[in-house]
Amino acid sequence: MKKLAMAAVLTALTLAGTAQAGGGGTELGIAGYDGGIGVNGALGFPINIPALSGNGLNTYGELELGAGFTETPSVGADLSMGLLLNIEYGLDIYGSIGPGIGFQNDGEFGLAAEVGLNILINRTTLFVEGGAHPGAPYFTVGMQF
Repeated sequence: MKKLAMAAVLTALTLAGTAQAGGGGTELGIAGYDGGIGVNGALGFPINIPALSGNGLNTYGELELGAGFTETPSVGADLSMGLLLNIEYGLDIYGSIGPGIGFQNDGEFGLAAEVGLNILINRTTLFVEGGAHPGAPYFTVGMQF
């Protein structure tokens, strides 16, 4: 099961998507994942909720996969829905929550969540994000494509 989960993570990290954490595209980052070094990647998609977008809140959905490489590899995934708030000067803050799964043992279902900051620098978006998949907290720094 762990080999299958690792293959799924690596495959998903190579795919191009249609939206980033709240924006549009794919994101890939280096992570401190479940106490070890790891990777985190996501494919996102916009969700239009007029009542929220009319008030400056953008909504999005995201499929996220992460993996940590320690003595016991740790893999987690989630499908979440979130809010993105555009601040000023190329900064956005976002947060999402949704069902997730962790593959550390035999599989653990639960709630996954994240909060983060997008930083636009010379038409490149960097992100800093903290969150947790079931049984696996993480902190990620990466780029959106």
